[in-house]
Amino acid sequence: MVGANVSTNTLPTNWLATLNGLSSQVIAIGTETGVDYIDIKLSGTATSTVAVIAPESSTQIVAASGQTWTNSLYIKIISQPSPPSSYTLAFREGTSGGSFVNFGANTITPTTTLQRLSATRTLTGALTERVQPQINFALVSGSTYDFTVRIGWPQMEQSSVATSPIPTTTGSATRNADVISASGALVSGLIGATEGTIYAEVAYSAIAATKTIVAITDGTTSNRIAIRLNSTILISAVVVVAGTSYAINQAISAIPASGTFKIALAYNANDYVLALNGTTYASTATRPVPATNALTLGNNGFNTDFLNDSIRAAALYTTRLSNEQLEQLTRL
Repeated sequence: MVGANVSTNTLPTNWLATLNGLSSQVIAIGTETGVDYIDIKLSGTATSTVAVIAPESSTQIVAASGQTWTNSLYIKIISQPSPPSSYTLAFREGTSGGSFVNFGANTITPTTTLQRLSATRTLTGALTERVQPQINFALVSGSTYDFTVRIGWPQMEQSSVATSPIPTTTGSATRNADVISASGALVSGLIGATEGTIYAEVAYSAIAATKTIVAITDGTTSNRIAIRLNSTILISAVVVVAGTSYAINQAISAIPASGTFKIALAYNANDYVLALNGTTYASTATRPVPATNALTLGNNGFNTDFLNDSIRAAALYTTRLSNEQLEQLTRL
């Protein structure tokens, strides 16, 4: 979003506009709730069925058929006395030289409140070597339009979900991985002290190394319970009590290299059961229950073993669910 200018009516660097009869005007540049934005007014009589604003050129983002990409942005309607028929986030697939290969779009519904919206597409063009994010405005040829939208932090990423925004200025940047955790009053009474159950539904793209899905800890490495993916074991859980580690491993060959599963771990003193996709796997080993008071999602609580995939749902139960309940809870 660098380079926009109100006085010269200049869009940010690399932004492209195909307006088909409409004219664009940069109304304002600013920040709302910490999000940098640009207000763009589109008006005039349409000569085609769509107006396009692309936050990047058609040759910049390297991509390939079969990859999944997510196009996201913050957007808000400032005014629309004559609005477009619809708003969409689109994906233009092209060759390395920018020649058109394929196209896909998802409808979004912006409101008068700034919100982050996203769309996801798996690229299908056999010759696809580039992908361009677009914001499309559906028009009726010959009709007159007048609307202003606020656009903030557009982001295009090879991912099945929109990850946290990464604002950049003059070049690429690396930011720390997301750490999602809660402790103290936020989880007081939600973590079973002597028994309980941890549940998660996960959409994963690969198992390249040990990755933690969900964990409860006492804030140290000495006491924790975690459900993990592992490149060799596939599914595992680790229980650490007062510094002593007890592994609960299941080499379940039915788990594909990528996909979706529902998993739960029920715990009680000397009574741990792992459940996966409707099947339970009991452990007969003797192991106590560690003292825990914090929850982390997508990492082990110590900034390692990041999942880097999608946790669709997660839940804590303060009781050790029965095996039948575990089967019902994890059935696909």
